[in-house]
Amino acid sequence: MLLINPHTSFFFRAEAQVTSDAGLNAYGAATWGQFFIYQGFNAHAGWMHTTSGVDTTDEFVETIGGGENHRAVCVHDGSRCVEPIGRVIVVRIRQADGSSRERSFATFTTRHGPVVGAVSPGRWLSAALMNTPVTALEQSFLRTKANSRADFLAVASRRANSTNNTLFADDAGEISLLVPQFVPVRSAKFDYTQPVDGSDPASVWHGLHALTDLPQVNDPASGFVYNSNDAPWRAAGMGDRRRPRRRGTGQRLGLYGDTEQRRRTPRRARRRHGAADDRLR
Repeated sequence: MLLINPHTSFFFRAEAQVTSDAGLNAYGAATWGQFFIYQGFNAHAGWMHTTSGVDTTDEFVETIGGGENHRAVCVHDGSRCVEPIGRVIVVRIRQADGSSRERSFATFTTRHGPVVGAVSPGRWLSAALMNTPVTALEQSFLRTKANSRADFLAVASRRANSTNNTLFADDAGEISLLVPQFVPVRSAKFDYTQPVDGSDPASVWHGLHALTDLPQVNDPASGFVYNSNDAPWRAAGMGDRRRPRRRGTGQRLGLYGDTEQRRRTPRRARRRHGAADDRLR
C-alpha cells in the first residue's frame, strides 16, 4: 500500500493516465509542462516524492583579476588563470505603455558553475549545482516504466535527481526510501555549508557518490517506510536496526542539517504508533 498526501492545491498538478503502444501505462500526477507522471503508479510499482534536505549545491568564492580583461579566475598562488565563459543574454521587457524594449545581461561561468554575485571587489561568487537537464528528463520518464525496485534503481543510476526523496513500493512486496542520487563528492578539508575558496584546486567537486554510498531504507522489519520532507534516520521507526545512521553516513556525506520539519517527525511518529513506543523517541 502506498499512501500519499499531495498537500497541493487542486490545480497545481494534473491527474492523468499515460499510455503508449510500446507498453507504457502509468497513472498519477504531473506538474505543469511535464510529459511524464511525476508521482503515481503503473501495473506493478508506485512511487512518490518528497522534498529532500540533502545538500546538492555549493558556493565558491572566485579570485579574479588575471588575463587580458582582468576577469580571469585564478588559483590561490596565481600560477594559473582561466578566463570565465562569457555570454550575453537579451531579454525583451514590457513597458508601461505596452511597448517592449531589449535589455542585455552579461553572464559568466567558471569551472564551478555560473557566477551569481560578488562578495567583494575582485572576488566573485559562483554556484555549483546539477546541470544535466536531458539526463534528468530521461530519469523522470523512464522510472514510470519500472516494474520492480531493481528496475527503479537501474534508472536512478543516472544520478540526475538532486531534490527529491522517493518512497517506492511494488507488487512483489518491496518497499524503499531513497534519497536524491545527485550527491557530490567533496573534500573533507572544507566546510561546504559556507562559501568555500574556489581558488584552492582541492575544493572542486570530485565526481558524484555511487548509489551504494547513499542511505537507503529497504524492506524494514517495521513493515513501513515514511517521509515528510525529512531525513531518512527515522523512516522506518527508531526500532529498526538496519536504518541509516546520522552518525557515520550522514556526517560523512554532509547530507542533512536540522530543521523544524525534521524535528516534528518524531512527534508525528509517536502519534502514529502510540506515545508508549520508546523506539521512536
